[in-house]
Amino acid sequence: MEARRTVFSGQFWAVLGLLLTVTLAFFLYARSVKTGGLTEYSRRYDEAVRKFAPMSSEEAMADIEEYRAFSEAQYFETPGWMQAPGRWEEKLIYDQMEKQVKYRDYYPRYLEKIRREAKQQQSISIFAKPGTVAYENTQKTAREFAAMNADGLDIGHDLAVTAVFDDRLVDFAILILLGFVCAMFLAERKRGLWDMVHASKGGRMRLAVKRAGILLAASWIGTAVLVGGRILASGILYNGLGEWGRKLQSIEFFYNVPYAMTVGQFWLFYMAVKAMGSFMIALLLWLILSSFSQLSLAVVAAAVVLGAEYGLTFLVPSSALVLLRYVNIFSFVSYINVFVTYLNLPVFGGLITGSRLVLAILLPLCAVFLGGNLLIAQKKYPVTRTNRILGWADGLAKSAERFRRGHSLFAWEGRKLMIKRLGILVLAAMLIWSWRAEAPYRLSTNPMQEALADFYARKYAGPATDGVLRAMEEELAGLQAPENAAVLGKMIAQLKAQPEGAWIVPTKPYEAIWSNNIGNYHRSTALIALLFLVLLLYPLDPQEKQADMEVLIRTAPRGRKSLWRRKTVWCVLMAVLVWLVVYGAELWHTGKVYGSLLCLKAPMSVLPDFADTKISLGAGLALYYALKLIILLAAAFTIRFLSALTKSNRNALLLSLLVIIVPAILVTLGVDAVSPVSFLKPLATVELFFRPLPFVTAGTAGAAALVISRVPRAG
Repeated sequence: MEARRTVFSGQFWAVLGLLLTVTLAFFLYARSVKTGGLTEYSRRYDEAVRKFAPMSSEEAMADIEEYRAFSEAQYFETPGWMQAPGRWEEKLIYDQMEKQVKYRDYYPRYLEKIRREAKQQQSISIFAKPGTVAYENTQKTAREFAAMNADGLDIGHDLAVTAVFDDRLVDFAILILLGFVCAMFLAERKRGLWDMVHASKGGRMRLAVKRAGILLAASWIGTAVLVGGRILASGILYNGLGEWGRKLQSIEFFYNVPYAMTVGQFWLFYMAVKAMGSFMIALLLWLILSSFSQLSLAVVAAAVVLGAEYGLTFLVPSSALVLLRYVNIFSFVSYINVFVTYLNLPVFGGLITGSRLVLAILLPLCAVFLGGNLLIAQKKYPVTRTNRILGWADGLAKSAERFRRGHSLFAWEGRKLMIKRLGILVLAAMLIWSWRAEAPYRLSTNPMQEALADFYARKYAGPATDGVLRAMEEELAGLQAPENAAVLGKMIAQLKAQPEGAWIVPTKPYEAIWSNNIGNYHRSTALIALLFLVLLLYPLDPQEKQADMEVLIRTAPRGRKSLWRRKTVWCVLMAVLVWLVVYGAELWHTGKVYGSLLCLKAPMSVLPDFADTKISLGAGLALYYALKLIILLAAAFTIRFLSALTKSNRNALLLSLLVIIVPAILVTLGVDAVSPVSFLKPLATVELFFRPLPFVTAGTAGAAALVISRVPRAG
């Protein structure tokens, strides 16, 4: 009965199918962004592997150098040669082949280096004393890698394996699936039947054992479908399904793994660890949910535990607490990072690698969490013997009653969004994302020359006065490096050819910000901003309807216009907050990667894409990000309008996702036909900059949604 209601239900398979579709779609999309056309790149990559596999290293490198010389000559002699169809993909494939050929020669030297260093370090006093951590670490590393050899290394379809680990979307998709199963266990609580179920003969231990089996089955099914689907998709895409008998260390990604196995054996091992690790995390989640009768308190407890565990993953290897980085549930979420990192850890007077430590604690943790769940199921009482933690929570609630009574309407709306609907967790997730986000991408054709040009542009940044030009010419006269002289000479010639009033500007950060969606950065960032905005604002209106308080509120003196105004202020605050975090992070990461934004008073015409623009760079940036804020405000008002149409938080979330996020996902994936009904392209801004109509249309839609959402008369 319980299995039929959960893991064998239509809901479970619908969620699993949705997660599989989303993860595969984003996988194929991400690969297309990295490599251009999927099928063309796959065909050329397969041809290159078959071409280079039988070659010796000398023959392969000679072929690669010949291609490099030819392409460099064509790049300088033929304008636009690199932009021709297929050129970029060809360059990426030759780069990949060069890496694989060089690695085939490097791995034997790497093994010999480990053996040689182990012998050399025995002559150094701090490494030569038996029993010390340094001595044991050196000897253990040498022993484990001594079992490895370089025989059988070959050139193959490495991308068929490494592309599987491009992102962590599948890792979190499995956790979402198991969280959904755990949520299905709470059905009797939502319907007020928990007391009855718990008091029945089989409602304690027997039900708990069955649910543990359901979580185990869901973990294996989810891993087989989601991870297996990614493995098959990558293997089919890059023609690697026939290479599962290949030596694992033939792939550079696994050079630091001291375990002899084939690719096929690795996949079986990886999926087994993944399934059991997911099962362990599901047991922990179920344990937390079972410990608290109040769901909101359980969610907060889960967030605290997960947040603390995630924070420990940033411990550096030299830290005294590095053991907690591996004795950590996120070691099972992203086990591949643990597996490919060789690090010996001191445990109980001995040394153990991080990957083996994680395996050693896996089954004991499963047993501990399973035992905790069974104990709670047997000993927890719904009515009597109240949970002590809940008793403390009630005491704190009573102590805070006086403070809560003094809350204004504005404060109550904020408490509803941030505390009751867990908006504070969304904010935490947004801050973590902004910290780990990437800078905008820019197209680089000659990194060395661009780095030199940026160096001189920053050195002489500002108006190109006669004094600055003389200083540049004096430096040019004293330069001996031909590369530097060529770059600086070209810069001086370009400045002299420009009319009076020219500026010297380091343009790399500006080119990145206005990079015309290279790598789909701007659309992806806009999608993330819209998603955070939906998650923050969807509960704004339906909460009162869900509690059957709407009519009562509307009949109160301040329940109409005053409440509407305060809800509107919260819409504005959330939109501004998302704007500050998401796009503030964009500016911060841009400065971190490409250098600070200098010469804000310089005209935008210094950038080739804005040659006819008369405003300054500073004004252009202000306008650019102001347009993003306007679109976020329009989206916030639209989400408010959509939430007012529904009578439950769940329906508000689903409707907002359907209207705001689904079209945005389609536009992000390149389906521009739906862009007129999406906020995404105006929010991405860069593709529509200085085209006012899309921004006016989106702003008008948001203003209309705000006006229509005014509270109607009670009745």
